[in-house]
Amino acid sequence: MKKTSPTKNTSTPIKNTTIPTKNTPIKNTTIPTKNTPTKTTLTPSSVTTSDPVDTTVRSKTKYTLGSLPKNSHERRHYLEALFKNIDIYNHVIKAPARKTSKVEDMAAYLAKFSKEPLERAVILFLWMSENIRYDFDSYISGKSSDVTPDGVFKNGLTVCSGYARTFAKLGSIMELEIENISGYAKGYGYKPGQKCDKTNHEWNAIKLYGNWYLLDSTWGTGHIINNHFEKRFKPYYFLCGPELLIDSHHPENDKWQLSDKVVSLKDFENAPLVNYKDFYSHVWCEGITLVSHNGPLIDVNSQSLTIKLKFPDKTTKLLPKLKLGEKECENMTQYQYNSDEDNYEIDILFPSEGEYTLTIFARNNSTPGSNYNSIIDFKIHNSDKSKRGLLGFPYCYNAAICHLFEPTNLYLPIGKKVFFKMNVKGASQVSIITNGNKWNYLDKKEGDLFEGNVDIDLEDVKVFAKIGEGGSFSGVYAYKGTK
Repeated sequence: MKKTSPTKNTSTPIKNTTIPTKNTPIKNTTIPTKNTPTKTTLTPSSVTTSDPVDTTVRSKTKYTLGSLPKNSHERRHYLEALFKNIDIYNHVIKAPARKTSKVEDMAAYLAKFSKEPLERAVILFLWMSENIRYDFDSYISGKSSDVTPDGVFKNGLTVCSGYARTFAKLGSIMELEIENISGYAKGYGYKPGQKCDKTNHEWNAIKLYGNWYLLDSTWGTGHIINNHFEKRFKPYYFLCGPELLIDSHHPENDKWQLSDKVVSLKDFENAPLVNYKDFYSHVWCEGITLVSHNGPLIDVNSQSLTIKLKFPDKTTKLLPKLKLGEKECENMTQYQYNSDEDNYEIDILFPSEGEYTLTIFARNNSTPGSNYNSIIDFKIHNSDKSKRGLLGFPYCYNAAICHLFEPTNLYLPIGKKVFFKMNVKGASQVSIITNGNKWNYLDKKEGDLFEGNVDIDLEDVKVFAKIGEGGSFSGVYAYKGTK
């Protein structure tokens, strides 16, 4: 096993980003980054947790042992039963107090539950999440954090090097075959296209049933939000598929990519960071395909841009957010689902030249109560210096069923006739409401297409649609009239 010693903490944890929507509150999310020797990094979660590790409903879940599914998606569903098993969890929370225990004694207790390597590994991963907190103060101040297993036990605080080394030490005593991995992570503070000058993170590989798997107990423990560490258990990072982990983790030694298709460090730097994040409710976002732009850095000399993505789940709802520097650009983004191309199209307007960041948030609309989480970031350089008029997209209240052809500008000229054309899936009627409460019904064409000319006479213009013959009207778009 690789020998390591305590070094100065200069690496990066994961930040959790909270974004408000036009209609619904959004859940926090996170993202990783880079730096040096004693490495550090964290992550987000959909398993709502505080201290203790999570509020997952646990029971006498059944599972079989002896092998692991090769498919990453199937493997996580298989592992879910272990993480939700009440007997495993109770064994973890009844462990002796960390402060008064020796590493060897704790390992002996944790191993006592089972001789099965997989169960021992799950118990160890849970114990680390329950008992070790990320030392964000040391990370921010640049001070050294004790990363020796004895120091981690004494303080209950460490950075990623301490997590990885303690996991390896305990696991070794528990007769598990574990290796430390040093490399680069896109963690806290990461910017799209950022170069990997020095290694900034450590994680582990574990051998089970004759095969090597990857895990990150640091990122499985919590994330940074509002400049402090928040515990959020994320078993996504336990035996995570190498084809997924390579989006955020690049090992110094390519053999620990555990893949026949080795990703170069340059390709890793240039690849966008897709934040799969969560174990339980976020499996749906795997398989995102970037259709129009393959990298996180985009140069454009225009007032507008369209980015196309494919999601495997067509119930996905998006929330794109655009910033110019640190200032949010209101009404400068919209998304629509293009059924002809099977793409999600994100349209962007640029109010001026400058350096922009586009963050795409998403949620699985088929999962009740699911929240928006950041999925991907783009850094966009716009060099167009031309003069702009009033810019903005109309407010859209149900992008999942709507596709707007025109008008696409939020601002409509009062006193003039405007042509409306849109698809509203399943609608029997669509009306433009003007003049306080004047309903202007559009003509229904082939399929779900509606169009017609409407006189704009007030500042508030709303579009309502009736879904089905027996349904009621609900708002789908809103505009602003302007003189």
